[in-house]
Amino acid sequence: MTLEYFNEFCRHISKEITGVIHVGSHQCEERETYLELFRQTDDSILWIDPLQEIVEEMKDKHPTVKIIQACCSDKAETQSFYVSNYSQCAGLLPFSEAHKETFKQIEQVAIPIEMTTLDSLIPKKDKPLRNMLVISVNGAEMKVLKGAETLLEFIDFVVVRFEKMNFHDRTPAPHELKDWLGVNGFTFACAVDVSKHSEACLFTSQDAEYETAKRQEEQTYILQQMISEYNEKNNTNITTQVYSDLDK
Repeated sequence: MTLEYFNEFCRHISKEITGVIHVGSHQCEERETYLELFRQTDDSILWIDPLQEIVEEMKDKHPTVKIIQACCSDKAETQSFYVSNYSQCAGLLPFSEAHKETFKQIEQVAIPIEMTTLDSLIPKKDKPLRNMLVISVNGAEMKVLKGAETLLEFIDFVVVRFEKMNFHDRTPAPHELKDWLGVNGFTFACAVDVSKHSEACLFTSQDAEYETAKRQEEQTYILQQMISEYNEKNNTNITTQVYSDLDK
């Protein structure tokens, strides 16, 4: 089943999706969306998750998926990683008091784990293969992005899952992440609710923005030519206002 929030993102995507890198894959819930909506194959999607049991489960469930066990951050070093009795709540940041109060049944334990960066994890020859980066890492989005500065040169679309509430300590504010991506050549496109507690934001590269503008110009030209030909043929003077849904 297609995840609805990706339908909204499609209104802002003008370039072909050549592949997806999904950091924080969990149980690959977005797989059908990528295969159906973005016309991907399992070869063009790279899943990354730090939990060995999740990776092994996905390999057994979907033998054709490309999934790597790795914990991505901004530095290749040993850091604390927080696991819990609910697999979706694993991450680099400890629970905040708000999370502990809201989800009293979820307990968290810190374990040491060796981190890597996306730039180190993905070989140089493979970096141009995929142009969408999806990050769902429970508040550590900035750390992942800072370890992917070379990779981002080949990325046209970044999707980030944000928490609406501050459920983890030291989580960057949404405007901080937007500012950082802005400095690195990405424009905020839209935000869509994913659940009661989170939303997904789409950012597009300057190249993708150029493609969008180019597409709009081409569509406008074609429409104006059609109207001109109709007026000439029927001796009319029809005019229309051309606009884009993206401006709404």
